[in-house]
Amino acid sequence: MKRSLFFVLLLAVAVFASGFDLDKDMALSKANQNFRAQAAEALEKGQAEQLAQIEKDAAAFADSVGYVKPLFRENEVILVRFLEKDYAFLAKVDSVKEYDYSPSVYDRFGDVLSVYFRKMKESGELEKELEQVPNASDRAFVRVVIARCMNVSRQELSAMIEKYTGDLTDENQLRYLVQKYWYKEGFDMETYACVASGVTYNMMLGDVSKSLDDGIGINADVDFTYKNFFFELRIAIEMNEYKTDEDLNYVGGGFGIDIGRSIPIVADHLHLRPYVGVGFGVSELRWSDEDYVDNVYPSFGAGAIADVFFNSTTSMRFGLRLRGGIRTFSAGPRDISSGANFYTELAFVVLETKYKEFKFEYPEKK
Repeated sequence: MKRSLFFVLLLAVAVFASGFDLDKDMALSKANQNFRAQAAEALEKGQAEQLAQIEKDAAAFADSVGYVKPLFRENEVILVRFLEKDYAFLAKVDSVKEYDYSPSVYDRFGDVLSVYFRKMKESGELEKELEQVPNASDRAFVRVVIARCMNVSRQELSAMIEKYTGDLTDENQLRYLVQKYWYKEGFDMETYACVASGVTYNMMLGDVSKSLDDGIGINADVDFTYKNFFFELRIAIEMNEYKTDEDLNYVGGGFGIDIGRSIPIVADHLHLRPYVGVGFGVSELRWSDEDYVDNVYPSFGAGAIADVFFNSTTSMRFGLRLRGGIRTFSAGPRDISSGANFYTELAFVVLETKYKEFKFEYPEKK
């Protein structure tokens, strides 16, 4: 019986206390509405410096009723702290992440605050205020955080983070921004495969040029690029005329392996690939079906490729390949000795890549 009476008494106390707190909450909510209306009026008059005093008055009223209810909501706190020039607060990750989400309900003050910051951005005043943040890393961090509070798209935020990565020397700030805001997806133009086929013009240099005219040929290329490192397999057939013997036919060709670096000049449309290569060449001197001489020789060279792609919205790209290079050359016995072959190529190229979600590349620690 006594235990039952004790629980009834506790319940009565709890109900009374909750009713008392509810009255306090309602009173403070009404007061905060008035304080928020004052803050909105101050911003409409361009008197942002009054916000600090209004916030102090609201806190004093809350103390007088013995109940706490924040005047500003969610990321409004961040924007108000910026107007109050509290850069130390804004530069701390722990401070920002507590308020870094949008209010669930907007009222007059929320709308006026959004308009105020939009006008600051359009007039250039926002940029001037940001320049007052003394530390470069803090300035970059605050810049991105303020942009987020102004509902800038995630794509724009990601671009800002990439732009200011060099300034964000505070690792905690950078990691917070990347993990919270950064996101990037698209076609992977650093890892892909290409096939190409085209025609070449072969200019003979050195001793061999005394015996062989310049000629044309055909090429077939298969290459793979991984994180902009380039690896290629190439087959070539060359046809040149022998200068001093009309009965002599010459056919050459070879197989080569090239390695190099792919340099995106215009990421989706133009790639430059300098390379070095090694392989073997084959040449045949033929007078008749029964009378001929074959020659196999090692070949070394270097060159550069420029791939120009016409489309950029699908995983398969089509374009033209321009190539120029030089390689060592040997045409076999007789008076055709050795020299070099300077070649140019015009080919049709097809690139295949994939759509992916990218990972942020953090700068190396110094």
